[in-house]
Amino acid sequence: MTPIQTRVATHDDLPQLVGLTQALNWPHRAEDWSQMLASSEAWCLQPQGSELVGSGLCFPQGDWATIGLLIVAASHQGQGWGRHLMQTIMKASGGRHLLLTATTAGAPLYRRLGFKDQAMICQHQGVLSAVLAEMPEAVESFEMGGLAETDAISVVAEAEANAVLTLLNKASGLDRSRLWPSLWAQRDAAVKVTSEGMIKGVALRRRFGRGKLIGPVVAEHPVQALQLIWTLLDGQQGVLIRIDTPEAMGLGSMLTQWGLMQVDRVAQMVNGAAPSVTGPVQQYAMVSQAQG
Repeated sequence: MTPIQTRVATHDDLPQLVGLTQALNWPHRAEDWSQMLASSEAWCLQPQGSELVGSGLCFPQGDWATIGLLIVAASHQGQGWGRHLMQTIMKASGGRHLLLTATTAGAPLYRRLGFKDQAMICQHQGVLSAVLAEMPEAVESFEMGGLAETDAISVVAEAEANAVLTLLNKASGLDRSRLWPSLWAQRDAAVKVTSEGMIKGVALRRRFGRGKLIGPVVAEHPVQALQLIWTLLDGQQGVLIRIDTPEAMGLGSMLTQWGLMQVDRVAQMVNGAAPSVTGPVQQYAMVSQAQG
């Protein structure tokens, strides 16, 4: 039997890491992997003299870390390598509380390793084929009221990047500092909602996979979140758009009306304590399933 090495993954492994996700028909491009490698501690499985057969990424975020892209190639499944990778990552996490979004196939393993279900995450996506209805009517139909008269949607300025990071930290309960430089650099749009000169919510859009991803989205209430998403949908006809949103946030019905259909529903799991969010700002869409 060929020995298999567990080692740290680097940017030199990028082509093979992309190959692992392509084999699963996952959409991650080299650019997506590069962004995640820049903000994570990455591990891989490599048989001696052969190509990679597994990967797993850990994203330190303060007292927490998120785990993602845990992959074992079909040729090596059923041999305990998934458990081995997870235990390697957990040991290297430095005692942090751990979060992950589980595939249906992976969830039983994570539960055996002490993870518990925390929330359900809904993946919405679709190609925008037409100009959407007027936003005020859509908000009205949502039956949650509109923005206050003092609220305004505008583009995030470069000088506001640090203020946005502070808001993302408050909304998630995580320290996004390590993710932020590559996330900010990859954006193709960022918008904010302000009231009385203060940023109350923000949303980013970036290229991802076969189209674009909207996330994170943070706001004080659902209508703000929908207004931010709506703004980022403008002009994106013909583009595949993806949003990963916690089911409990209640955006699903409106996203579906806009043509972003729910294509998956998976469990977010935690090992240790869940992050605490005490202020009014909440996270309505994730950075990504891997990064929380």
